[in-house]
Amino acid sequence: MVLWMRTSDLSVLTMGDMTFTQDRRVSSEYQHGDDTSWGLVIKNVQHSDAGRYECQINTEPKMKRYVNLVVKEHQQMDTPFYGTQIFGSKEQVVKPHNTVILICKSILQDTNPKEHDFNHFPSKSIEWSRNDEILNEKMPRGVLIEIEHNSPIVISKLTLANVVSADSGIYSCRCGAHSDSIQLHVIGGEKHQTLLGSFSSCVKISADSFLLLILSSLLVVLI
Repeated sequence: MVLWMRTSDLSVLTMGDMTFTQDRRVSSEYQHGDDTSWGLVIKNVQHSDAGRYECQINTEPKMKRYVNLVVKEHQQMDTPFYGTQIFGSKEQVVKPHNTVILICKSILQDTNPKEHDFNHFPSKSIEWSRNDEILNEKMPRGVLIEIEHNSPIVISKLTLANVVSADSGIYSCRCGAHSDSIQLHVIGGEKHQTLLGSFSSCVKISADSFLLLILSSLLVVLI
């Protein structure tokens, strides 16, 4: 069963074909596939709809995936997006003893855009953490962090060698005021196959119709 919720107020919006919110603009839509293929529909998008949404599949452990919704007026769409993002799936399942590589990209905002000079971009670095604990190369287990500055873009690569179950958790990268997170599961055996199968269904929702938006006078950017 697929559940969609808004994380800002923990409001459950839909579960399968059932809608729990009184907002008639919100509904769920069945996608081709099995009973875990449900997309979220928001009609006549408003600025108040912006924020973080969570897709959750009722497995053990629970599978989660997040999407950030940014709503902008037409005239604002030419403005470049500034922020931080981890590439790839927001929830990853790997077997023990594999190597995990996470790449985080941050686009910095020019402090003096009228000058169009790269020297005006603030000097920032990317910080990695697991379950809110800062990661660095001095930790007892194999952690490698590489960073590349190419104003206005900062890219950092986190490498975790020979992962074990203790490496599971929420990994975050932060650059200034902007951050992004993914959840890593290190699981072996049959449990790995079960979890991976359920996770594929959640990924399918995001790829085919992770958030179906019927727009009025607004444009939407999914991050």
